[in-house]
Amino acid sequence: MFDDDTNDFDLTDPRNSWRLESILADIDRSIEMAEVRLRPTTQLIDSLPSILTDADSDRILYHLEEVQLEPAEAESLVKQVEILAGAWEKLPSREKARADGVLWRLVKAIPEPHLSKIAISFLVHPRKRRREMAYKVLRRTDIPVTLLDDLITLYETTGDEQLLHLIARNPALVVAADERYLLGEIATSYWQMRVVEVLLLEQPERALALAFEYPSRFVHAVGRREADEYLPLLRRLFAPNRNDPRFLGIYAWALGRVGDTAALEELRGAIVELRERLETTGA
Repeated sequence: MFDDDTNDFDLTDPRNSWRLESILADIDRSIEMAEVRLRPTTQLIDSLPSILTDADSDRILYHLEEVQLEPAEAESLVKQVEILAGAWEKLPSREKARADGVLWRLVKAIPEPHLSKIAISFLVHPRKRRREMAYKVLRRTDIPVTLLDDLITLYETTGDEQLLHLIARNPALVVAADERYLLGEIATSYWQMRVVEVLLLEQPERALALAFEYPSRFVHAVGRREADEYLPLLRRLFAPNRNDPRFLGIYAWALGRVGDTAALEELRGAIVELRERLETTGA
């Protein structure tokens, strides 16, 4: 057998042939990838109309994802994606799934601010697959603040709360938005908490202004950040909410995260009182 650290290959030994063939196949693939990398990026972008039948399609897509596009190249790619997205809608149904997969590899190769803008344009697409792909892309990117109004307008048009979740994922968007509008429109407690959490980190005074209005969300955010500097405020929130089991649950969790033995003892007392009241009512 041959040693990988040497150049001595015994080609006459049949036991080595399969390993050598594997190495040569890898070299072939490296050469093919190198040939694609050596082609001008503009040439690769111009070739995209035939990407579905191009033998180098995977290599071209991989290379476009790995390079940093120049502004003119990015704009050219955006135009191609817009053209192809429309043209591929005319494909037979059996071919659309593969075309969509190629389309979204191209979309992911687009840099900001173009990426979010083109992904948002697909959020109202008639086909569910494209809408889902758009959300998948947007959940992984820092959406520019310039697109905040577009997301709000789209939400008010469609009523799709996922659009507000996209805002809650992006600190810059939350800071730029009206937090009371977001909290009033978002129905999911977790995403309400995410809004408060962002403000707790970026602009604490705005989060503090929400503490008594959204006590559970505030306590949850403090616990997630292990922000023990807010312990005095947490204890102040306990008094008006000591009869709310849902608040007490998240409060207990948060105390464990930030550490306050005295507050835990006080919480145990509230639990005893609730149990006694339940027993009395049941009797």
